Amino acid sequence: MPLISHTRRDMFVLDIVRGRVQQQKVTVQLRTQKTVILARLDLGISGQHANPDGEIIGVPHLYLYRVGFADKWAFPVGAIGKQSIRFPAPERHGSTRDWFISFCKFCNIEDQNIVDWGSEDLI
Repeated sequence: MPLISHTRRDMFVLDIVRGRVQQQKVTVQLRTQKTVILARLDLGISGQHANPDGEIIGVPHLYLYRVGFADKWAFPVGAIGKQSIRFPAPERHGSTRDWFISFCKFCNIEDQNIVDWGSEDLI
C-alpha cells in the first residue's frame, strides 16, 4: 500500500506478507525508496533471529533500520531484551489485525483502516 507523508515530500510503502510454507508467519513492513526497510514486524509461531552481535531474538520481533546494518537488527516485542523498544504490542496471541494496528501506531501511520480484512484474519 503506498503512503505519503503530511508534507507530501516522502513516499512510503506498507506491506503485509504471509509465509508461503509457514502460513502462520506474517511480516508487516514499512519501506521507503521502494527497497529500504525502515521497520519490519515478524509474527509467527516459531522462528528466531540472530543479531549481528550474536543475540538470539524469538518471535514476535521488530527490525529497525540502522545505518551500516540496514534491517539486520531485531528487537524483542513484549519482552525485555538488551534494548527496550516502546512498541504498543497487543497480547502475544493477538490477531494479525491487532498486531497490524500496533505496527501502524508505532510507525505513526494515522489511518489503520487501510486494509479490508473482511470477516477473516490473515492467519
